[in-house]
Amino acid sequence: MTRVSTSSSKVTLPRTGRPAFKRRGNISRTNTALAFVTLVVALGYVFLINDVSTKGYEIQSLRRSGSVVNEELAKAKRQADSDQSMGSIADRLHEHTFVPEGSVEYAHPGSPVALGVRTE
Repeated sequence: MTRVSTSSSKVTLPRTGRPAFKRRGNISRTNTALAFVTLVVALGYVFLINDVSTKGYEIQSLRRSGSVVNEELAKAKRQADSDQSMGSIADRLHEHTFVPEGSVEYAHPGSPVALGVRTE
């Protein structure tokens, strides 16, 4: 069994007389590695949060523009419905130079026009 002497403030090994625990300055390699990992994780977290918030803003902007497009579409549908109504068509006929026709003569199957025969 190995004995460790504790007579002084430093803990030493019995056979070699060397200190049991070496101190390597104020900051050990483990502490440095943990600080580095913590820094990398923190920076990654900041970039991730920034990316997520930017995406949220873009989604909100797209929703707003989508609602504007939907409103314009509804307005266009209402305009198309009103333009296709009979009252609107009758009103627009008076704006143009259309003349009502009293009697219409149609081509008969035996006529030269209907057969496509040239008469000279």
